[in-house]
Amino acid sequence: QGQTAYAGAGATAQEVLSSIRTVHAFNGMEREAARYARQLFAAERMGIRQGIASGLGMGFTMGIFFGGYALAFFYGSYLIQWGLNTGGDVVATLFTVQMGAMQGGNALPILATVASACASSFRLFEVIDRMPKTNPNANGARLPNL
Repeated sequence: QGQTAYAGAGATAQEVLSSIRTVHAFNGMEREAARYARQLFAAERMGIRQGIASGLGMGFTMGIFFGGYALAFFYGSYLIQWGLNTGGDVVATLFTVQMGAMQGGNALPILATVASACASSFRLFEVIDRMPKTNPNANGARLPNL
């Protein structure tokens, strides 16, 4: 939606600049500037919403990330205190789990592409499985030459 709002503002600017003599002759500079500003205001609102959503998403991701660190160090200190594990093992486990989680996150865009391919292949398989309306085994007229 933000791109659409920017496109509208760009179209207004292009329209005014391509006919700048007419706009100037009818003293429409202020009216056209106000129209352009209204369209930019809509784009600005969309940009702010997009920024808030992006910030909340990144904040949630970092909260989960550092919450995982806190939980791992809390439980790891418990294991070290009772002699069930060593500090090196706790840190190695922490980094292994974090790396696995990051790689799982990196796989999500690929899974979206695979899902899109599966959805588009459905139509292809419909075409392949469709029975033709003509009978290929029927004896028809043979042409001697084309």
